[in-house]
Amino acid sequence: MTRYTVTWHPRARDELARIWLRAPDRTAVSVAANRIDTLLGSDPCGAEFYGDRLLVEMPLAVTFAVFPEDRRLVLSTDTNHVGMLGRLVRRQALSSITS
Repeated sequence: MTRYTVTWHPRARDELARIWLRAPDRTAVSVAANRIDTLLGSDPCGAEFYGDRLLVEMPLAVTFAVFPEDRRLVLSTDTNHVGMLGRLVRRQALSSITS
């Protein structure tokens, strides 16, 4: 199996650090970030998302671009998309509680 090189864009790395510093459960954030690296390194999975791809590994969600010719992918930050995802996840969680 050919692996992909996973690169975090500097802004994405900074955002991850901010999330980790503010997280009530820093271990969960670290585990999710490591799992994202592992999953994407072996297979650029995730759903199509506004021209990029999206992977959710709770409590994190990342968008990324795949460059198959180079066998690499770059995790980026798009706070509008991730913010929309966060609102959607909260809305779905609330609706499942009230149903």
